[in-house]
Amino acid sequence: MESVSAIVHDEASNAVLAGKILWDVAEWESIVCAAHRLQNAIKHAVDNQSMQRLLAKCRHLVGHFKHSALATDGLMKKQKALGFTKILRVIQETPTRWNSSFYMLQRLVFLKQPIRLYLEDTMDEVDRRSYDLTDNQWAVAKALLNLLESVDQVTTTLSGEKYSTLSWCLPLMYGLRKVAEPDHNDSSTVRSVKANLIEQLDRRFNLRHLKVDSPVVLAAALDPRFRKLNFLSTEERLQLKSVLIDKAVDCDAAVVPADTSGPPAKKQKSVLDRLLGDDEEAVSGVTVSDEVDAYFEERPISRKEDPFVWWRSNSSRFPRLSYLAKKFLSIPATSTPSERVFSVAGIVVDRKRCALTPDMVNALVFLHKNSYMLGLTEEEPSVPQAELLLLPKDHETIEISDNEVDTDDTDDVIEVESGDEETGDESNTSDP
Repeated sequence: MESVSAIVHDEASNAVLAGKILWDVAEWESIVCAAHRLQNAIKHAVDNQSMQRLLAKCRHLVGHFKHSALATDGLMKKQKALGFTKILRVIQETPTRWNSSFYMLQRLVFLKQPIRLYLEDTMDEVDRRSYDLTDNQWAVAKALLNLLESVDQVTTTLSGEKYSTLSWCLPLMYGLRKVAEPDHNDSSTVRSVKANLIEQLDRRFNLRHLKVDSPVVLAAALDPRFRKLNFLSTEERLQLKSVLIDKAVDCDAAVVPADTSGPPAKKQKSVLDRLLGDDEEAVSGVTVSDEVDAYFEERPISRKEDPFVWWRSNSSRFPRLSYLAKKFLSIPATSTPSERVFSVAGIVVDRKRCALTPDMVNALVFLHKNSYMLGLTEEEPSVPQAELLLLPKDHETIEISDNEVDTDDTDDVIEVESGDEETGDESNTSDP
């Protein structure tokens, strides 16, 4: 258990209490799952009367198509008549699936025109009003897509398992907070959702009162991509440096372990070593304070680079900080990776394979999670892809027009057979 440095758990009171006990007993860092916190934040942000009416109306509309093959067929025909090259179904909101409200709203906004045409052709005015959204509700749904998409991207980025995620947490949360700032063109409903989300982010992630010795702050500081720590004040940066110096002093013994095997063998020094001193002498002559100052004085590396690769190349220059970086950058920001393992195990073991031994189950799950090393599956990138990044200086507002579509839900896509072959165009609708 000496290799365990932290535990990641949800916001349940019993899990939080267990984390405090383990810190007192074994000094394991207690990390609340960032994805659970974010989902609870957005859940409370949309908890107002107008948004609940909108979501209920959307569920009612989606349910009409989900429970009627005739209605679904009619919607498909309307899309084909409008020139869609890919026919899409509506998406049902699932309470247990993160961001499913966003997927439902995004698909409805895209299919607004064929949905309204179908309702006009098949229902009288009274029935149509019970299903169709009002013009104001359509406008609110479209206005919220940018914010909800940002929440979805943050959740996806923090749920990765083949790159450091804890260091992304605070930069992304501050970026999301900036995206949630109200605009003068926002309606009262949109303003309410954004204000509630900002309040939830500040409270759940302590964005206004950060503790500089918390693992999430230390992880960001030890990630060479974010070492400028723009979300901290000058005073907080000085406090953080003091914390890092204290922790670096404590890990000196681990970085340079005591030699109990007797005097080291004398090594032949080169001419350059005699003139400049060898590498070991150079490192030992650097104080902890100098090492920390030198690290923060350097420019941040590109966000596309892997921090572990950088630390591997620079561990000799920053031996103490490199030791701390291995500890804090290896902590996941969410419990999603471990939950994926349980999901895989649930697929491996079923009623027809209940005789598998525990060792065999462990081996099958291990092979599944590491199949990319054998070339059986595509390897997940070591850093988040550009479209998943949500930092203030790089964020670009994405407008969702009536001719845009989310192509990720392949299960809800039906190819249209026509006389013309596809030209390879990435768009999902043809030009008007």
